Amino acid sequence: MTNDRSSEIRLFSGFVGFKCILVTDGLAQYHLLEDHLEGLTNANCWAHAIRDFSDAVKAIKDPELAKRSTPYQALVRIGAIYKPDESLKGLTPQQRLKERQKNVKPLVEEYFVWVRAVSGSQLPEGATASGLNYSINQEKYLRVFLDDGEKLMYEFKKKIAPLHSTSTFGRSLYQAEEEVNDFEYEMVMALTGLDNMKWWHRNISRQEFCINGFANHYPDFIVMTKRGKILMIETKGDHLENRETKDKLVEGRAWQNLAGALYRYFLVFKSKDLDIEGARQS
Repeated sequence: MTNDRSSEIRLFSGFVGFKCILVTDGLAQYHLLEDHLEGLTNANCWAHAIRDFSDAVKAIKDPELAKRSTPYQALVRIGAIYKPDESLKGLTPQQRLKERQKNVKPLVEEYFVWVRAVSGSQLPEGATASGLNYSINQEKYLRVFLDDGEKLMYEFKKKIAPLHSTSTFGRSLYQAEEEVNDFEYEMVMALTGLDNMKWWHRNISRQEFCINGFANHYPDFIVMTKRGKILMIETKGDHLENRETKDKLVEGRAWQNLAGALYRYFLVFKSKDLDIEGARQS
């Protein structure tokens, strides 16, 4: 994406005659495309809305103080929007749109009313102010999903294209999954031996599901149980126990708490015991 408006218009001119939604960040050039290309609607991804709030929460060292803070409450409210939308996966687009209007739209309305109410009491600069301003300035584009029944806030791709793949394991989500290292191989063997496991997937880093917080975190495995629970599993060799790993654990557990009862996050070490909730030994 460049600063030359004509370049963006030429780039997307091939979509003329089609009705589509372009999901982007808040860059103004994307918004201008709506005015010049008939049938194209620009939407903002809600994942971008939580970045500043996550940074602000991370900067608060006292956990109890953090839970009472404005950025933490913003994350809770955004999580409440995601939670009912996740239950719409099995519906038709028409049914999904109807349910979004009925159950999700009131939560979105409450969020933006709350954002405006608290924005005046915050410092004019900093991560919290940035997150609030982003929500206010991009409200129109953050609301687009409410009028669209086709797309979920997250859904798996119909096909994946891993650089190096393997198809030797049972109950994988795709016919071929991304290649695994030695410890990840042990994890796959353990997963395929579980009676209550419906499917597993090797999440491709920088391409697929991302826990978007103070750092972009792509868990190694996504697992669905036969009871419908989704497990995010990050595997680590013992030599990789460091601050970055602990940050991933904090971020993963925060995602779990916001996502609801059907979601769990685990960080699994080969043999090391960190004695931290959410960290496991293999």
